[in-house]
Amino acid sequence: MAIWDELAEHATLSVAQGRMLPAESYRSGAVLRAELTELFGRDWLCVARTADVPAPGDYVVGEIPTAGGGVRSIVVIRGDDSVVRVFDNVCV
Repeated sequence: MAIWDELAEHATLSVAQGRMLPAESYRSGAVLRAELTELFGRDWLCVARTADVPAPGDYVVGEIPTAGGGVRSIVVIRGDDSVVRVFDNVCV
């Protein structure tokens, strides 16, 4: 059975019938590319929590996977006004 068929079948199970995904779903490059595009590329992702930047000037750099196989670098910083802001970590 193809990995996509196994995953589609798995998605129809009730919570009580739930089981581990097929091992191939963790090794498949095709599944990874689909996850990067369809899951990670469409919604917000947690890079840091406000507790990770408690004081003005504190910052965290996080990396988000991209569909092309790379990463997008993000900076979370608490400003001097105590507001938490998030920026793409790029130079112009």
